[in-house]
Amino acid sequence: MIEYLRGRSGRKEYWVSIGILLLVGVVLVLLPINGASGATTFLWFIVWGRRLHDLGKSAVWVLAPLVAMIVVAVLGFVVGGQPMLDAVKYSESGKGALSENGAYMFFGLVVALLAIQLGFTIWLGVKKGDAGNNKFGPPPKDTLTT
Repeated sequence: MIEYLRGRSGRKEYWVSIGILLLVGVVLVLLPINGASGATTFLWFIVWGRRLHDLGKSAVWVLAPLVAMIVVAVLGFVVGGQPMLDAVKYSESGKGALSENGAYMFFGLVVALLAIQLGFTIWLGVKKGDAGNNKFGPPPKDTLTT
């Protein structure tokens, strides 16, 4: 297990892993399981980290989109105020007051957060990894050329 965390992931392995994570996410929406969200988030970080290793970068860079998402969320709540809080409560329970303005702000926040995650995911998936050995080991066998 520890060796898997240290290795490099080529583009093919990366996209297969992303596909599996997305499939698991869909299943978890249908069958809500306590704690599953935290586990899948951890798996996203592992997949991103291994791909970063292939690019010669530390897995610590997985924190970049996380920090960006936290900043965007905090700004969303500061700017959105009570209508944003009401929209979040409504999204969780389906009850309470929901203003049109709050709904638009909440939707905008969700889109912004997804854009950060999707942007980072795509960037990692299209960027070509290091051709030779780097400080994280030899190139993965499944690295796509060109």
